[in-house]
Amino acid sequence: MPNKDEIDAVAKAAAEIVKATPVYQDAVQPVAQEIGRALKTLGGAINVALSPIAAMVYGYESIRENLKMRLEKRLAKTPPENIVVPKLQVVGPLLEKYKYVHDNDDLSQMFINLLANAMDKEKVQKAHPSFVNVISELSPDEARLVKLIAKETVLPKLDIQVKSKTGDDTGHVYFMTNFTLLGEKAALAYPDLTPSYLSNLERLSIISCPVGSFQESYIHKDIYKPLEDHKLINKIRESVKGREGVEIKTVQGIIRITEFGQMFMDAVLAET
Repeated sequence: MPNKDEIDAVAKAAAEIVKATPVYQDAVQPVAQEIGRALKTLGGAINVALSPIAAMVYGYESIRENLKMRLEKRLAKTPPENIVVPKLQVVGPLLEKYKYVHDNDDLSQMFINLLANAMDKEKVQKAHPSFVNVISELSPDEARLVKLIAKETVLPKLDIQVKSKTGDDTGHVYFMTNFTLLGEKAALAYPDLTPSYLSNLERLSIISCPVGSFQESYIHKDIYKPLEDHKLINKIRESVKGREGVEIKTVQGIIRITEFGQMFMDAVLAET
């Protein structure tokens, strides 16, 4: 919402116009009164804050009511006087991209949460401009995965090595990386794609899940038991039984939330 100086400046300019053109006084006064009343309500403050941007976004009218309704719900506990005009570099791209996902609850809610933070003067520092593009590069499954990762206290994973030995030569390749139960737990539409989803989240710097020499693991190995005993891992082990010189090894690891990832989650998730 505009600050007091900005409101005073607008009021002064309006007064000068009215004074110079008396014929319009009766028409202008109700409009000014209506704006004054609007600034005292949450819905009115949201409308005023977004009005400078609305004209810049093609198709804004098609999402205006949906956006207002969801923002009012998200900002229900925010005093109207805390509502500010969001930075254009955040809200411009955000509204453009929101148009295409407003019917998907997981992705659209991330945009709503980000915009709500950008409009709250107490939380505006959370709304980093890059987060708009990060959300736009997530699938609905990945958005749901981010929500689960933010709530989990431990994030174990397994990488599956196929080791071979022929004479004096030994070597190994990774048959699978980033195997977790997160996809099943999050009830994803395509849980079998979870390793690929995790790779994308790592590409976006939300998480880190190293493979190889930089890999860490939890001290308490019971954490890995549900993974080690999973039917898919047992099926892989069974597939190489009896094959001379070939064995399966599971490498225990950890998925970590990066500092950037934590900042992202704080900005786009209502609860972390």
